[in-house]
Amino acid sequence: MTPIGLTKRQAVTLGLITERLNATGISPSYDELAAHLGLRSKSGVCRVIDQLVERGHLVRLDRRARGLGLPSSEAAIVAQMLERAAASAAEDGFSVRLSRPVAMLLLRRCEQTGRLPGDVIATAVARHLGGGNA
Repeated sequence: MTPIGLTKRQAVTLGLITERLNATGISPSYDELAAHLGLRSKSGVCRVIDQLVERGHLVRLDRRARGLGLPSSEAAIVAQMLERAAASAAEDGFSVRLSRPVAMLLLRRCEQTGRLPGDVIATAVARHLGGGNA
């Protein structure tokens, strides 16, 4: 039985990706998905993935090989927050790259304070540069 609103191919693709992510933490490659679905090209897989992302069943994780994640996964949440922080920083004219441990600290701080990543980063930098007064 397919989930409501998904075609059989979308449901099979989502099931395979979910199974692999839960087992290994890495999504299958487009070649593996194409072989499993009986498709001859990766473009068909790309269409199915795009539809699943559009419907909110998957999220794309930028700058990662096999960059697919489940919307509720910690990695997906961190990736989305980092994207927002980078976009916010780019608007202000600077760029920030965070390691995974620092990104996790940022995620926890944002959850605790209810603030956006860019605001938390700006406050931390201001406190550091101002000697703790900010």
